[in-house]
Amino acid sequence: MKTVFYLYFGRIDDLSFKSSNGVVKKILGQIHGCIELGCTVYFGHLNQGNKTIYKFDKSYNWEIVEQSSVANTVSIFSKFSALLNGHIHYSAFIDFVDRVKIDVLYIRFALPSKRLLMFLQYVKSLENAPKICVEVPSFPIYPNLTRIKKIAYSVSKSAIREFPKYVDRIVTYTSHANVYGVSTIRLSNGVSLNKMREHPRVDKKNNTLVFIGVASLRFWQGYDLFLKAMADYFSNNRNSNRTIQLVLIGEGAAKSNLQDLVAQYSLSKYVQFKGELNAIELDEEYRNADIGVGTLALSRRTSEVRASPLKHREYCMYGLPFLIDSRLEDPDFDNSFRYVYKVFESSSEIDLFDVVQWYDSIASDNLYSDAMFDYASKHLTWESKMRHIFEELYS
Repeated sequence: MKTVFYLYFGRIDDLSFKSSNGVVKKILGQIHGCIELGCTVYFGHLNQGNKTIYKFDKSYNWEIVEQSSVANTVSIFSKFSALLNGHIHYSAFIDFVDRVKIDVLYIRFALPSKRLLMFLQYVKSLENAPKICVEVPSFPIYPNLTRIKKIAYSVSKSAIREFPKYVDRIVTYTSHANVYGVSTIRLSNGVSLNKMREHPRVDKKNNTLVFIGVASLRFWQGYDLFLKAMADYFSNNRNSNRTIQLVLIGEGAAKSNLQDLVAQYSLSKYVQFKGELNAIELDEEYRNADIGVGTLALSRRTSEVRASPLKHREYCMYGLPFLIDSRLEDPDFDNSFRYVYKVFESSSEIDLFDVVQWYDSIASDNLYSDAMFDYASKHLTWESKMRHIFEELYS
């Protein structure tokens, strides 16, 4: 049984699946996957000068085993200097790695820095030093940084060059085989089946199909394309006995534009903006939905075609056939997976009348939702994803 120490330095308000923070859900999913593999898991977190270390038990409950304050910088100059040198006080965790024998140190990526490098160097100097994994969710990260972080990133290139000395593998969700000179473990997102509640899908008696989109409301989601397709559907199929509705879960910069489009296309009675929901509320919406709306315009954000959006996996877990951009390469859903409908970014190509027919052909099999859940339980769990990491790490 391995002992894993997982480090993360972003904001956490609620360390539970009730959180609406997608990163927190992913971290907890990875931790739960490790637990299912028999690992002992500690989770270290540093935010706003407060260090907290949690220990998880086999029932996924956690207890705080260490908590303290860490000196923080205050002036603008000192903050900028700290950013260049690594504002995260990695040294705060040295006492812990000295006291607790760990097998794997897993760090969800922050900017490379001298302080990070010194911490990794120290960990690797320990007797029976652990394997070190650094997760780089997206790469290259430079285009996604703020201006000041771009400056810091440029200054920290010397630290990046030292990565191969101390980092065993980099975990990435991209197609890159090598990041910062370190061989990668290419991963895709997973789901935690323990989140799947024992509630049946709602048995509908009407002819309304409910589409659901669960994501931050950003322009690369392509929801604007779907709204245009809805307008075309109602304009060209007014004699159809099938009504469609769209429920959007989440917040984001594109919300006001989407609301304007809803008004422009006269879709107010067919589109609902639910905002951010907790796990119980989201579960209810999933059980009332029929079809998921996945990522439809990823090319607006990046040239990287390989992606594994979490919502695709949740749609599958809940037994919802779903739509995705035809150019998106999701490694867990190849062309033989019949419950995915691929659409093109051009709105004229999103034919919702054809989508409805496709869905009806799937729904003619009463067990299709069970089949999707079975696929998720075999291929999409965080247990299977973390097993892959350990196999690669120790191969």
